[in-house]
Amino acid sequence: MLDAQTIATVKATIPLLVETGPKLTAHFYDRMFTHNPELKEIFNMSNQRNGDQREALFNAIAAYASNIENLPALLPAVEKIAQKHTSFQIKPEQYNIVGEHLLATLDEMFSPGQEVLDAWGKAYGVLANVFINREAEIYNEKRQQSRWLGRYSRFPHCG
Repeated sequence: MLDAQTIATVKATIPLLVETGPKLTAHFYDRMFTHNPELKEIFNMSNQRNGDQREALFNAIAAYASNIENLPALLPAVEKIAQKHTSFQIKPEQYNIVGEHLLATLDEMFSPGQEVLDAWGKAYGVLANVFINREAEIYNEKRQQSRWLGRYSRFPHCG
């Protein structure tokens, strides 16, 4: 889990995040899609154009920062997002790409210093692992559900 200093540093950035609003996530998505255009296939681009995705991600980041000491409060949202991620076949390594662009966005927009970037890096790592672990469980559950447990036999009236 996160140490007290990391938590305090992340929480101290909340006013800056709130002041910036979805401009933060607009910059993030522009950056990520420029450097990793293959990820456009995963995202609903009409939600990108109308701002819904930027707003949703901003709200998720702000909620995480606000509840960083109380992750159980986020579990209903994590479950909903993890279910959606698995429907798009999100892979664990894609979290590294997102983390890289999130930290670069924070740096480019705010130049907050290494301590803040390190704190957000740790915080993102914890959250990414929550998603990765839950999504692995969902993928395993889906594999279990799709296994054929019966036996095959030829229908007697066919060929």
